[in-house]
Amino acid sequence: MAQNKKKKKRINFDMLFENRAFLAIMSVLCAIFLWYNAYTSFGVEDERTVANVPVNINTADIYERYGLEIIEIVSPDELKDRTMDVNIISKTPMLRSCSAEDFSIVADAGTVTQAGTYQLDLRITCTNPDLNIAVSSDNQKYITVRFDRVKSKNFPISNIVLNGDLTVAEGYTMESAFSNITDVTLTGPEILVNKIDSVAVAVHVDSMLKSTVIYEGELVFYDSEMNVIEDHTLSNDVTGTILVTVPVKMTKTVKTTVSFNNKPEGFGDKIFTISPSSLTFKGSQEALEQAFADTDSISVGTVDFSTVNSSNPTFTFEISPGSGVEVAEKVDSVTVTLKLGDIHTKTFEAESSTSVFNVINDKSGKAEVITKKLDQITVCGPLSQLKSISEKDFTVSADLSDKESYKGNCVVPAVITVSGHDKCWVYGNYEIEVKIPD
Repeated sequence: MAQNKKKKKRINFDMLFENRAFLAIMSVLCAIFLWYNAYTSFGVEDERTVANVPVNINTADIYERYGLEIIEIVSPDELKDRTMDVNIISKTPMLRSCSAEDFSIVADAGTVTQAGTYQLDLRITCTNPDLNIAVSSDNQKYITVRFDRVKSKNFPISNIVLNGDLTVAEGYTMESAFSNITDVTLTGPEILVNKIDSVAVAVHVDSMLKSTVIYEGELVFYDSEMNVIEDHTLSNDVTGTILVTVPVKMTKTVKTTVSFNNKPEGFGDKIFTISPSSLTFKGSQEALEQAFADTDSISVGTVDFSTVNSSNPTFTFEISPGSGVEVAEKVDSVTVTLKLGDIHTKTFEAESSTSVFNVINDKSGKAEVITKKLDQITVCGPLSQLKSISEKDFTVSADLSDKESYKGNCVVPAVITVSGHDKCWVYGNYEIEVKIPD
């Protein structure tokens, strides 16, 4: 049974070393090994740049001690994003195997004790102990940093500044521009925020306007002497776009005039002066056309001669142009002064036996006057006409306008006129008693 066992084959190394093919392969492998070992141990050094290595500025200590924070990286420009390209020196395999994570750049902020601009030294080290790499001497050696305390303050928008060549077409007017923000909170260096005295919104407009327009605006900061403060380190709490509305409305200029009640026939139309003699109104085209359809004038009110006497020739009226229309000028009233000449007053009596007592606006046609006499009737007019007035010249009319529901005896307004004297009128208000049948 043991004789049947197969004998194991043994490798004959003598034969291998006599084999030319084997010797050729082994020679090549040994040559490669020896070349690599020599290259890595005695090879020529080369340079490479590792990009975007983070720059660490430790501010925790200076914030706790002095309340200071980094405001901005002043210089160099290539470090403003707080990363730096690092030049390194090593043997080729080492250069190829490293990355930005293998390096540390620290800016020493130990000298920072108060607000200001500081030049900080940069310390560059390789943090990977497996890499035999040196940092080149031509790397950036410092970084300039601005420090300050950060402050926030709220400012109202004090003004809208319209820059550029802004004009308004003839027949239109521009109202005060306004913004979609009324205030803003600014955050930035304490020194800078303390210099700001006011904040405005500015827009640039180069056009002739015929309608309301909306522009994008920007914040402008001023000191106490209205000098513009420019600094990119300020931030604000505005969300969205700042908009400025420039309202533009159509205008129309019309003459001012006045109406009269109970004006004596002897006075013509030119018995008054009015100031201002014209007014300019503004509004939409539709509103202006509705307010001044087919007319170039506006009646500011009515003068009732029952309120006019020699000591009261002047009347003031507020302006009410209509819905959607307003006065374009800074005028809120119109003054009317009557020019009636030399006016005097005289008191009279009127009795039903000599004067006419009647009822007007009587829908029933059955009302009758109960009052038989009125005294203390004041008449105004030229002295020459006042002297010739007698009781028979008076007509006393009981006015039943809007008195349809009245029944029985009641007191109603009396309208008193003087006939035959075309420049005389009755001053004041009077009442008489009438009987209205059921």
